Amino acid sequence: MEHRYYERNPVDFEVLVGWSDARLFRARAKNLSAAGMMIDTPPDSIPFNKKLELYFRLLGRVYMVKALAIHAGKEGIGLLFQTDQPDVHQCLRQIA
Repeated sequence: MEHRYYERNPVDFEVLVGWSDARLFRARAKNLSAAGMMIDTPPDSIPFNKKLELYFRLLGRVYMVKALAIHAGKEGIGLLFQTDQPDVHQCLRQIA
């Protein structure tokens, strides 16, 4: 059975995704927690085991979060934040 420390929250907003040897590209966030995010983008569009930088806006604040792509499937790509994001968690509580 899968165990999560943070609840996933459905969302719909733009995310800019980049890594060291690529330009930024746009994706849509599908769900979000303080530990990670699912984005709607083709499974082969992001390299695995490469440090990514995510840029997104929540409640008027811009976030830059480092993450890794950890799984991909029909529903999108799952990204794990390299550190928990308590500020993101607080925003989620405000918009839930």
